[in-house]
Amino acid sequence: MTQASFKHSILAKIRAGLGKKTEISENSKTELVYKDYTHQNRLESEDLVSIFTEEALKVSAKVKTIGDKKEIPKSIEEVFRENGYKRFAIWNSQTLKSLRVKELLSEKGFRAVSNNKEELIEADVGITEVDFAIADTGTLVLLTDSTKPRSVSLIPHSHIAVVESKKIVANIFELFTFLPDLFSSSKPSCLTFITGPSRTADIELTLTIGAHGPKNLFVLIY
Repeated sequence: MTQASFKHSILAKIRAGLGKKTEISENSKTELVYKDYTHQNRLESEDLVSIFTEEALKVSAKVKTIGDKKEIPKSIEEVFRENGYKRFAIWNSQTLKSLRVKELLSEKGFRAVSNNKEELIEADVGITEVDFAIADTGTLVLLTDSTKPRSVSLIPHSHIAVVESKKIVANIFELFTFLPDLFSSSKPSCLTFITGPSRTADIELTLTIGAHGPKNLFVLIY
């Protein structure tokens, strides 16, 4: 029996079990039509922030918009104090370095841990920037490498993500128009999509938050 005839036999048995006698012909198949998103009108930044915030809140993220970039360290400290965080891991990325977030938090009595997995397990929270955010799903997009490890957004109990408003795109299709240029200039180790805190459901559909990743997600937009 050839592979094609074996497949035909299996499908025939399934149709018979379902009480269906007619076969699907090649001519009856529905043609798929794909929408072209690459030339859509660009939404204003304020609209994208509003849409992203609304969608992120739906998936249990906590979102705050900051008027001044310089307020980021203060806003992060507020999250620490409100939630009793003491130990943190942080990316060695441009904005976080320029604002001296690690140093300022350390001066306030919070303890920075290294980004190796053994110490990350002890961290209450991981602090990262994002490379993009997707408005229509409230999703964060991280391009990770040795200086920006994925583990900082994954292992600690909570995650604080710092988002620049101009990096918010309308949808995943628009995101993909930017990626070829990014990948030609850099070679990230991983492309990570984060939509809300970690969610896990078992076979009975019992939902658990934080079983395989951060239980809390805080998003600071500037």
